[in-house]
Order: sequence, then structure tokens, then C-alpha cells
Amino acid sequence: NIFFKGTNISTVSDIEGYYSIITNNPKDSLHISMLGYETQIIAIVKGEKQKLNVELKPSGLNLTSVNITPGENPTLPIVR
Repeated sequence: NIFFKGTNISTVSDIEGYYSIITNNPKDSLHISMLGYETQIIAIVKGEKQKLNVELKPSGLNLTSVNITPGENPTLPIVR
């Protein structure tokens, strides 16, 4: 998830990590997050076009357990 702080303007990156986000309402920071990684908050210069290269760091979140229960796959009604 990539968004400007304090707005509902957001985008997502493609499989290669490329993204583009544009606003006419200048903000001071861009928030970049992904499940399993630490959120990055990048300061931006208002009113200027910028190219930002960001590398997210793994959050080190470990699951203590995973519960699997019997039943129908929840995606089947959508696929049908």
C-alpha cells in the first residue's frame, strides 16, 4: 500500500515494485507498507516531481501457530 499522509490518494506497486502516484494536493510524506515488512515513511518535497527508490525491510513477524479447519474453500462460491 502506498499513500499520501492524510489523504485517500493511494496506489499499489506492480510485481516488479514499480508504482506511480500523483496528487495536486501537496503533502509532506509518502507512506509505503506491505504485510510482513516495516512501514517506510518518506519525506517528499511539495510541488516537485520526484523519483523515489524504496527498499522495505522484513518486520521479523513470526506466527506462533496456524489453524486449519475442515470445510469448503471460501473462494469456491466466487469461482462458481
